[in-house]
This record gives sequence, C-alpha cells and structure tokens, in this order.
Amino acid sequence: MGVAIIASGYFFRGSATASTDLNDPKTFAVAAPQRIYQDEKDTDGDGIRDWLEELIGTNPLVSDASSTASTTAPHHTATTTPFVADTETKKFAVSFFNDVLKTHGGKDLSDQEKKAILDSSVGRFVSLSTSTLFTRNDIEITQTSDADSVKNYGNALGIVIMRDGKNDQKVDSELVILAQALKDDNASELTKLAPIKAGYARMIADAQTVPVPESLAKEHLLFINSLEAVRTDIEGFEKTFSDPLMSYVRFKRYMSDAEGLTKAVDGVRAGLEREHVVYEKTEPGQFFFSLRP
Repeated sequence: MGVAIIASGYFFRGSATASTDLNDPKTFAVAAPQRIYQDEKDTDGDGIRDWLEELIGTNPLVSDASSTASTTAPHHTATTTPFVADTETKKFAVSFFNDVLKTHGGKDLSDQEKKAILDSSVGRFVSLSTSTLFTRNDIEITQTSDADSVKNYGNALGIVIMRDGKNDQKVDSELVILAQALKDDNASELTKLAPIKAGYARMIADAQTVPVPESLAKEHLLFINSLEAVRTDIEGFEKTFSDPLMSYVRFKRYMSDAEGLTKAVDGVRAGLEREHVVYEKTEPGQFFFSLRP
C-alpha cells in the first residue's frame, strides 16, 4: 500500500462503481421491515409507548411498573433483553427519539421544532468526525537540522512508506471494496479492508520512530495525523452494516481526508526542498519528489 496507498492517482487508487452511489445516504441505510405508525399505543399500560419499548428493548406486553419513559435507563424484567446503545447509530436513535418525546411526544411538531430536534441530535455526534490527534510528544524530534540529518529523515520516511504500504495481497482500494459490499449487500466483503487499515497503522507506528529534525516537525506531524484520519475512515467503512451512521459520517470525511494526506506528503517534499536536499533516483527520499504535482 505505501506507494499504493499514498501515490496512486496521488492517493486515489480506485473509484466506486457507477452503479452504487456512495454519496447517497440511503446507500448506507440498513433495510428494516415496514412498520405502522402507532405513536399513542401502550399495550401494557406502563406509560411507555409500544414503539419506544421496542426501541429500548423492554417488552411492550409486560408492564415495567417501576420504569419511567426514559430511553437512557429503562427498567428490565427477567423476560426482556437490556438495550445497549453500543453503536453510534443506536446512540443517535435514542438521542433523537428522546428529544421527540420531550417535545410533546412528537405530535403536531412545528417545522421549527423539527429542525431544533434534528440539530440537537446531530450536534451530539460531532465526535464521529474526529480522529486521534498526535502531538510533538508522540514523535522523535531531534534538535539538529543540518543537511545530513534532514536528508536522512527523508530517506527513513521514504523507506517506511514503501515498506509498510506495500500491497502484497493485491487488494482493491477501500472505495472499490466498500462499493462492492453495498452493491452485493455482503458484509463479509468488508473484511478485505483489514490489510489496508493495517498498512496505515504500521505506517503511523513506524513514522513515529523516525528521527525528525526540528525544522520538519510540523510537516511530519501533519503527515502522521493525515494517515490516522484516513485509517479512521476505513475503520468506519468496516462498520457499514453494523453501524451505518458511523460509516456514512466517515465516508463523508474520506475525500477531504485523502486530499489532506496528499497535501501532507507534498508538505514533506516542500520541507525537504526548503532545506535544499537533493536525492539520487535510487534513494528512498526521492519518493517525495516523484509525486511532485
């Protein structure tokens, strides 16, 4: 993956099939049986509407006498399965419906109230668009920035990229894999993402051990953080069928993250040029100059 992960098409190594529109949120939706809207029905008379009991995992046919109409801490009987919001999609559902309940049960909502509920629920998931942020404490910064140190840095980082990113398994790009999984409705197809994600993880770990001259610390950190952003995107793709909201949010970030990685690599190249470093064609550091836009 190295040159394959980073270089192809200057990062875009493949594209989704035309028959699958990855930009359409419906593409990421998990099919569910059609339901009849019964917002007022409360079969067991416990004060919790049937649809909400189904959502939180309590039994709409068995009264939960000690519970309240809360989506966060329902009382469970021995015959019910506790609801666990263990995916971002489930968390969003709980948050959204809880907000609806707070606004007179969602009945006769004004357009302003509907927008407020949606904005409130979506706003709670800003964290979905973030990745781990590496700092200066996470890399090996040297206080020397002489010509040899800078040149050695470029060669060392070039080796990391070409070694850790080598696509020995000849896997397709992450977008092609994602598109194929959605087209075939086949979650097992997503297992092909594992070696790609692992390639990014290796590259990040090894790049953290490369001695970085102080003059290139900023560029190096941007490169590592850009790798981590794309790695997190791919991790989100792996959850397409189990957590479609997470997958969709990470997909929406993917294009800008991939572009950011392109700019980060070019930033390293510009930093090496700024330090007047020149590589022979056979040196690993020449990798950065072979991608000159």
